Amino acid sequence: MISIETTRFGTAAVWALTLGIVLSLAHPVAAQDDELEVFEEEMVVSEVLLDALVTDKDGRVILGLGKDDFVIEESGRPVEIAGVSFYSSQERVESSTVDLPGFDLSDIPEDRHFILFFQELRAGGRGINNLFARQHQAARAMEEWVVSSLDPADFVAVVSYGYRLKVHQDFTRDRQAILQGISNGLRGVDPASQWPSRRPPEEEMGPLLRALPTGKELRKQSKNIYQGLQLLAKASATVPGRKNLVFVGVGFDHIRSTDYRLMFPTIRALNDANVAAYTIDIVPTHTDHSLRASLNNLAMATGGDFYFTFIRFGSPLERIARTTSGYYLIAYRSAHPAGKSGFQRVKVKVANPEFRVRVRSGYTYGDQG
Repeated sequence: MISIETTRFGTAAVWALTLGIVLSLAHPVAAQDDELEVFEEEMVVSEVLLDALVTDKDGRVILGLGKDDFVIEESGRPVEIAGVSFYSSQERVESSTVDLPGFDLSDIPEDRHFILFFQELRAGGRGINNLFARQHQAARAMEEWVVSSLDPADFVAVVSYGYRLKVHQDFTRDRQAILQGISNGLRGVDPASQWPSRRPPEEEMGPLLRALPTGKELRKQSKNIYQGLQLLAKASATVPGRKNLVFVGVGFDHIRSTDYRLMFPTIRALNDANVAAYTIDIVPTHTDHSLRASLNNLAMATGGDFYFTFIRFGSPLERIARTTSGYYLIAYRSAHPAGKSGFQRVKVKVANPEFRVRVRSGYTYGDQG
């Protein structure tokens, strides 16, 4: 008996169709009267959609690749690729969507979604005035980037984290609203829209505000920046397709601190919601600091990129806009034991060694409880 159940995956698998298959393995029999011993194992076969950015060394998107140009491994074993589709935000005519039986690609948007994230700085630390100045420089570069580099169809949200998560602007194409959100995010203004008594009508709210808790409950659920990022990831999961988180700050914790255990569920939450982190370190390039590793790990594990060696803040922003202008959706099938759950690591390579591929580290499967 085959049971069919539709399951919504995050991370690598954006949408999945789950098939319960009973596999019977029998030992050879010596005689007709021998009792047949049967071992049964129920497997769940998931149809996975993995998004991947492929660029040259200068960050230019590579076009025209097919399934023979990619190699995917799960737990060191290669998987068979069912097909590859390319999605472009700039040149609609360059997008080529293939027909993949069993895969629903109809609601995957080509419009890009960016979340601009400010890590609020606390006064009193050594060198904090210089960091405040550099974060202002980053904000000014963001404003110029929004006006001059983003496509008219791009959606942008602005968020910050101080003592709790704050949404200064939900996803919108309104450039003036985005610029005001950047200004408020830089200053850590308390958004009135996140308090129950001042909450706008639901039809006027964007997807983040509709999905997030409000007031004291929001503070309770985002006591630290890890929880804030996890909460943001879950809220953004309501938006289909890839989301690009542009994080501006100094990092989270020391690589060997006890708090580093919180990084792993944060990475998984972002992967499950199909959010790639592009982290920009505001600490001057010549200054080495222990928090830098957390920014690199967050970016690499979610299929984004980490920037800390640059002269002006506009450079990483321009590169982000260029590298996210097109991505591939790679379709394949993967099997896991029924009733089990976990995190499946994925490794993706391209045939041409001169190309660079960015992809999230894996996806969760099964019932996560």
